[in-house]
Amino acid sequence: MSFKSLLAYPKAFSLAMEIFQESKTFPKTEKFALTSQIIRSSGSVCFAIAVACEYISGTTNRITASE
Repeated sequence: MSFKSLLAYPKAFSLAMEIFQESKTFPKTEKFALTSQIIRSSGSVCFAIAVACEYISGTTNRITASE
């Protein structure tokens, strides 16, 4: 199973892109403080979903391979 086939991943990715577009309207004084933190945190959700899916798939493969 690929993480891209999960319902949560496309929604998280879409939201991350919306957040990125919206962050372009933030004041320039926030560029390296709040804006950077918001963009990184929204992207980390997609990364966490991908890593969790890989971990679950790997665990499942190890269990079936050992039986």
